[in-house]
This record gives sequence, C-alpha cells and structure tokens, in this order.
Amino acid sequence: MTQDADPLRVHVSPLAAKLEVAPSPLLELLTSSGSEDKRAKRSTPRRRSKPKTPRSESELQHKRKRHADAERERTHRKQSELVRMRTLVTQLEQQLKSLANEANASPEHVDALADAPWLTTKNAEEGDDKTDDPTTDGDSDLRRLYVRALSQVGWLRREKSWLQAKLNDFGLLEATIESLLKDINEASTEFTEEASVASVLAEDADDDEDMLFFPMLLASECYDIMRECIAESKQFIVHPNADSPVMALGWSAQCQQRDTEMRFVLSKTFPDADLVTIMNSIWLTFQNSDISQKIFASMVQIKTLQYVNDDVLVLKWLIDCRRRIPHMLSSRKLLFRWKTDDGYFIGCRNIDSLLDPLSINELIAPSVSPTPSESSPDHFYWAQISRDASGNGCHVTVAGRLGNGTTDFARFLLTGIPICIMRWESIVVGPLFNFLTTPADP
Repeated sequence: MTQDADPLRVHVSPLAAKLEVAPSPLLELLTSSGSEDKRAKRSTPRRRSKPKTPRSESELQHKRKRHADAERERTHRKQSELVRMRTLVTQLEQQLKSLANEANASPEHVDALADAPWLTTKNAEEGDDKTDDPTTDGDSDLRRLYVRALSQVGWLRREKSWLQAKLNDFGLLEATIESLLKDINEASTEFTEEASVASVLAEDADDDEDMLFFPMLLASECYDIMRECIAESKQFIVHPNADSPVMALGWSAQCQQRDTEMRFVLSKTFPDADLVTIMNSIWLTFQNSDISQKIFASMVQIKTLQYVNDDVLVLKWLIDCRRRIPHMLSSRKLLFRWKTDDGYFIGCRNIDSLLDPLSINELIAPSVSPTPSESSPDHFYWAQISRDASGNGCHVTVAGRLGNGTTDFARFLLTGIPICIMRWESIVVGPLFNFLTTPADP
C-alpha cells in the first residue's frame, strides 16, 4: 500500500506507516465521522429569523400605558424623596441651632448627631435599583452638606471655648459680676441703726443749711462755668500709667494716677443706639435720684437746689461711702447739657471750690479728722455723645478728673466708676453678654 492509493494514510501515525500496519477501525471511524460532520455543517444553510409581525394597536397602547405608569411612579418617587430631604435638612438645621444654644456643649452631642437616623438615605436600604436615578446626585450633595454641618458643630464648640477663655481672662463671668454688684449693693445699703439715724440727722441739717446759705447763681455765672468746663474738656489729656487697666466688653479705658489728682477716659461705640436716648439716660443718671440709685447702688443721694432752665441745674450730691472708706462727701454741683455740632455734651462740676470754699462743702469723716487739703475737693466729670461715622449709632466718651487732695476718695470712685458704667449699659442698652445667644455663622 502506498500513500497515494489511500488518502486516509495522512491520518495514520508515522509509526504505523513505517511498519506498514493497517490503521485501526476505531481511528478510521473517528476520522471519517469528523470530516463528515464538518462537511455537513458547511452544507447546512443558516436559519433565518422570522420577520416580526407588527403588533396590534391595543398592544402598543398597553405598552405605552405601562411605560407611562412606570415613569409616573418614578417621578412620584423622586418628588417624595425631595420632600423627605427638605424635611431632613430642616430637622438638621433645628438640631444645629439647639446645639449652638446649649450653654455646656459636650462631645456626646456630636456623637448623637452623627448617629442620627436621617443621615442614612433611603437608597442604601433599597439597594442598587436607583443607581441611575438623577436624585442620587442630589442625595450625595445633601450628604456632603450633612458632613460639613457636623464639622461646623465642632467649630462652634471650639469658638465657644475660646470666647469662654477670653471671658475668664478678663474676669467678667456673669456669676462673678452679679456677685460683685450684689456685694457692693449690700455694702452700700447696710448700716447700723445708729449710723442710719446719724446719717438722716446730718442730711436734714445739711438740707436746712443748704437752703439757708446757698446763694442762687445767676444765669451768666452758670454760663461762665459751662464755658470753662467745655474748654477744659477740649484740652483734657490723659497720660496712662504703665499699669492702667483696660476694660473689656467694647470699652477702652485710660487712667492716670497722681498724688493729688486722678484722670480717666472711657469710650465705646454703640452701633445701633439712638443718640437722644443715650443722652437722656446719662442726663437722668446725674439728675434723677431714683435712677441714680440704680446706677450708683444707693450710695449717692441727689437733691435739686436751683432750677436755672431745662438744661442747667444746681444739685446737691451726698456720697456716702462709709462702708468702704471713712468718708461721706457733700457737695454742690452744676449739671448742664449742651448741644454740639455732632451730638451733646453733659457736664457735672463741683462748684463749692469755685464759689465759696468755706461754705457748705465739707468732708465728714466719722473716725478720721479731715486734713486742710481734703476740705475742698474739685471733681469734674462729663460725657460726650456724638454720632457714629456710619450714621446708625453713636459714640460715648466718659471722662473726668478727681483731685485736690482727696486721694482715698478718688481711688474709691475710680474703682466704682467701671461698675457703675456696666450697670448703666445693662439698664439702658441691654445685657452686656448672654450665654444663651446664638453665635454668628462662621
């Protein structure tokens, strides 16, 4: 057998061909069946898909209705999701406001807010059915907004801690101020029965003496004193000492202490205050006894000796500070107010040393005899109210000098003046600070 005579020899192994052994029937069957299958596949024509029969109008309407229902349901789901998100945003804002208003915030608030149920969206519960939903982008934006709001909570807590530290540095905690004012009020109103009786008798005697010996001032004399006071205020200069205190809560202070005289200047801008209201409050503080007792804690008693006009008065001031220092000062003062180009000028000047140093003016010391230098104190304080540069508020400057030998009394007043100014601002403008106010947004 040759290779050309039998075409199947190509499928016989080389060893069988070399030995000229007939191929196995199984091998022939396999090779023949494989070739026949390939030829059959090549000869079999491909099946063509049947052309789609056009659907009836009812089927098309049913399909369109099904798609419309699905679209309507998807739109309704989107609207419901948006409403739910708006509600959650409102709840989150309320939660953040409540956290900011709490006086003692703790880290537990942030943990509770981080675990809030509204921070988990509905998409996470429903799986990936709405991954292609356009509302997914809105949900991610809201989640980023939640995370940012949570970071703002921490910022607000740090800001509150910083403000609390500043208040601690200045020593102006609410409890401390209230305690201090209460102690001063009690110290100025607590007297023994004998001291109270002696004070009433001395006051009655002084009143009678004032009415008998007080010379009525002419209007020209009052205006001369007023012009001198205004001129002195324009040239008033304070060289603060190295240890001069600086007040907080918006007030700037300068103080100069000498052996025979003390000077001070305090100023503050009230952006939303009315100019006339501030002026009237300061005027009544120096002129009305009921209002002055709220400011000075009942240690100052005021009586009108002479009414010159609506803007000029002669008063008698009785300052009783025997609970702190052994002195009770009785003096006559000229109180006046003057309209300036940009506001008002209110002055209060002792006139005993100007008119008659040996008349009624006296410094009563129950346990200490007054020295000649303390017999004629010269006190002059004033307030200048001017319009703010913005035009929506006013700027207040309170200044004065306490001198002519009354060193102890001047130091006492210099200590009490800041507290009196705090009382005045709390009554007229409003509370100096409130821990329950909502801080401004960063």
